[in-house]
Amino acid sequence: MYFVKVISEEGTITKKIVKQ
Repeated sequence: MYFVKVISEEGTITKKIVKQ
């Protein structure tokens, strides 16, 4: 199962695809 984790840090958007 995959889900996308979106983290906003100091105006920067980081997308992480995590497999669990």
